[in-house]
Amino acid sequence: AISHLLIAQQLNPGHPDIACQLAMLYLFTTQFEKACACYEEYLQVRPNTPAVMFNLGNAYSRLGKLEKAKELFE
Repeated sequence: AISHLLIAQQLNPGHPDIACQLAMLYLFTTQFEKACACYEEYLQVRPNTPAVMFNLGNAYSRLGKLEKAKELFE
């Protein structure tokens, strides 16, 4: 699934829904750095999306970046 979404991302660069789907897959496969990058990309286009901010906070907390996670949870 990730490989298909990476192709879709190449064909539609900057599409927030693709970035969000990739982020969720990266989160589920414990690729937290990649998940964070994709969620950050999504939030550039659609800021203050609660579910995305929550998932990004989870990813940051799993990386031990607790201050960043805390900011997103507040």
